[in-house]
Amino acid sequence: MAAVFRTRVTTRYDDGFIKGPGIVDAGTNADLGVHVLNFLYFQVTAQIRGGQVAAMKLGSSAFSGRSAEAIVQGIRIFNPGNVVPGAPAILIENSGDHSFSQLIVQNYEHIAVIPAAGNSVWQDVHGWVDPAKGALKIGFDDYSNNSHYSGCHADSPTDYGWRLWGYQTTLVQCGTFLNPNVPQIADGAPVGIRFEATNPIHTIVGHYFFGGSGSKRFKADVEAADGNNGLIQHKGCSSQFVVTTRTLYNRAIGTVARDTVTSGKGFVMDTPTPTSDYGLSLKTNGLDRWKIVTDGGAETGSNAGTGLTIRRFNDAGALLSEPVFISRSSGTWV
Repeated sequence: MAAVFRTRVTTRYDDGFIKGPGIVDAGTNADLGVHVLNFLYFQVTAQIRGGQVAAMKLGSSAFSGRSAEAIVQGIRIFNPGNVVPGAPAILIENSGDHSFSQLIVQNYEHIAVIPAAGNSVWQDVHGWVDPAKGALKIGFDDYSNNSHYSGCHADSPTDYGWRLWGYQTTLVQCGTFLNPNVPQIADGAPVGIRFEATNPIHTIVGHYFFGGSGSKRFKADVEAADGNNGLIQHKGCSSQFVVTTRTLYNRAIGTVARDTVTSGKGFVMDTPTPTSDYGLSLKTNGLDRWKIVTDGGAETGSNAGTGLTIRRFNDAGALLSEPVFISRSSGTWV
């Protein structure tokens, strides 16, 4: 079947609803559980199960007008079978100004895919996958503008917790987690929040990143491609690993920081304990060429330890030598 419930393109459903108790069960027999095409203010409060394309779809490119204001609240969207490649729990097309709250999403490759529209509010939405069923690939793949996320969680994505293509998106007290017991996650591969747009204007407040140590680590907490990271407000987040920014048109790699980049103090790198190989790396096609880094010497008092060294590397990225070493205690160049 195309869908278990599908409204008509020719009929506009104002103040419509599909309410529980009960389950809309698409299973593996229908592409969609619920598909609302043409609407203004439509409520969905019934559980939805399965779906080979998506559990729920709002709007459609087949409808020339724009639908708006769906209310999806207090439900579980659950796929009892294996994860279907490319299938999200929620798919939004040609519609916007929606509200999603108190949702549990289980066993879909994406929590939500939002190809267009905007101005949606997402509150207390938690998505994850049983490792025996597959893996969450991207939590929220959002191409829209002016979306707001509050208290939402992407649990153990293999690629991205959030992948944002538009602008003016706000995330407040959300979280991206990496569960070490999920075998599909490659260590050092996932990105907590990825910004794809040129000159992204976004705000992240109090985001919780978990996966900065152990066997499942982030490639980056926050990563911005082809954009100006200075337009991303990043406040009070539990950043544990790297923040990667790239300059416009990929002319150079701007910064790779393990802790903080602050406008008031320039570029700041801070580590809780002395460590080696900590500093600036210059690469060609991903291979080391030069490093200006600390040597990791123990800080035992009297200004000892944490010397500065310049290292050179061969064509394969292997260390050749340390042509320069500077002692922190004496200032001597060797």
